Amino acid sequence: MNLIDYQKFCLSTAVYPNIGSNWKYCLIGLTGELGEIANKLKKVTRDDHDIITNEKREEVTDEIGDLFWYLMMLCYELKINPELVLLHNKSKLATRQAKNTIHDKGRNE
Repeated sequence: MNLIDYQKFCLSTAVYPNIGSNWKYCLIGLTGELGEIANKLKKVTRDDHDIITNEKREEVTDEIGDLFWYLMMLCYELKINPELVLLHNKSKLATRQAKNTIHDKGRNE
């Protein structure tokens, strides 16, 4: 499945106020899902000695799916093509890698 098709599917399942002009809802949802992932993995460290069981992997997989949903909807709300985001990021990282600056801090390195 390509990202545009997935984004269209996400849009078909979207239920929130003012779809098409509500990037705040998607941003808050995105950060909430990331927090859920972090919390589940924190408990793996605390309770399971950093051993990720298949059950925990499935739980985290579900949360990552939700994270992708909100990310696709955030792109939709901001009128950003998610495929272009990945292409741009790939190019940026390849340039940094070629210049041996991938580890550096800062935006324009």
